Amino acid sequence: WSSDVCSSDLHNDLKREMIKNGADKETVMTYLVAYQQVYKEAKTARYSSALEQIKNGAVENPFEKPAPDYTLPALGDRVAILIGNESYQSPINPLNTPIADITAIGDVFKNRFGYDLVTIRNGSYNDIVGALMRVGDSLGPNQSLLIYYAGHGYEAEDTGIGYWLPTDAEPGNAGKWLSNKDISNFLSKVKSKQIMVISDSCYSGTLTREYQFSTSGNTLTPEQILQQRSVMVMTSGGEEPVFDDGYPGHSVFAGNLIDTLNQIPEDDMAFDVFGKVKNIITETVPQTPSYGAMISAGHEEGGDFVFDLK
Repeated sequence: WSSDVCSSDLHNDLKREMIKNGADKETVMTYLVAYQQVYKEAKTARYSSALEQIKNGAVENPFEKPAPDYTLPALGDRVAILIGNESYQSPINPLNTPIADITAIGDVFKNRFGYDLVTIRNGSYNDIVGALMRVGDSLGPNQSLLIYYAGHGYEAEDTGIGYWLPTDAEPGNAGKWLSNKDISNFLSKVKSKQIMVISDSCYSGTLTREYQFSTSGNTLTPEQILQQRSVMVMTSGGEEPVFDDGYPGHSVFAGNLIDTLNQIPEDDMAFDVFGKVKNIITETVPQTPSYGAMISAGHEEGGDFVFDLK
């Protein structure tokens, strides 16, 4: 039983076999919830040494150090940093779809929305921190920043803080984990008015804990929203493991987000895009995407992210 991947090949095979043998949706969903719990418990045991480091305050904020070397391409008014991590060091098991996910969604961001892409495949700690810092330092108020992460994630249960795991992360050493607090601290220094973080990873819902949206309630026009400081977060699930199957060639979240973005006929609020994706996913697997704002990164009331067709 593989317990260190958000959705293992064994899990996928068993799910397909259940459906093939006539299991109804309720039975399959019950199995998936049980799988999530087994996965979570096994991962907590394996990461115990790293959690002790965090508890003792032995992990530094990477964005308070000089930026690692990273060469930037020329960047325009809309910039997307795409991080797809699937080839991890043992004993952290590989993932199946992150690189395919960021490749496909990058095409959508570029061709439909006019984003310049900074793509990181199987990014190490220095790769990710270096790219974020170099891009972030270069942006002005009128440039939009979108960050898409697909890879392993983890939540420290005692603090509720979530983490992204670079490909050189170690289960027993938190020194190369990237926390929600690190990311918020970094974004607070980025000058862009329009910022969106999309995270397709286990426990990514911890990113929206500061302020979650259940309804839009926004009466501002897209033009007015563009004048606000907006730091939004869209995640593939809540505070739970998520599945990197469920859609041909992609995670269930990425595949449905790609479809939704390809189908919007005009400029749209990210909250509306999120709602469409959430409705599809909650009918498919037991994970609930979430949407919120990072107040600590400077989000202003009334703000949202605009998916502005080029």
